[in-house]
Amino acid sequence: MKHPNRDQSGFTLIEVLIVLVILSILAAIAIPAYLSQRGKAKNAAVREGIHSIEIGVQSYALDNGDAYPPAVAGSTTLVDSNGKAYVDQWPKNPVSGAPMRDSTAQGDYTYTSASSSSYQLVGHMVSGPDFTVP
Repeated sequence: MKHPNRDQSGFTLIEVLIVLVILSILAAIAIPAYLSQRGKAKNAAVREGIHSIEIGVQSYALDNGDAYPPAVAGSTTLVDSNGKAYVDQWPKNPVSGAPMRDSTAQGDYTYTSASSSSYQLVGHMVSGPDFTVP
């Protein structure tokens, strides 16, 4: 009969199971926290895009006698009569990856201009309430 060598080292089944349980608990804590951070990052990208569009709208008004541009449904650009863009790099929708456009989809915006002296710009967030300027 062969006797096991007492110098052999290794892990018992119980030790391995305890390590797996600890790793499972850590994963159960970390994964939901990570997923909520992705939503917050997408919301921050929408705010950044709305800010870029707002600067373009205000630049347009500055160059056109304080008159804001008319609303154009589905628009993905903001240009003057010569075709010059007022937003250097049009922001991207953090959900679809396409350029932000005038729609009510998540990650897009809605621009309304009731008169040439006022406008409203709404960013449609991924989660939570919409972001409205002004």
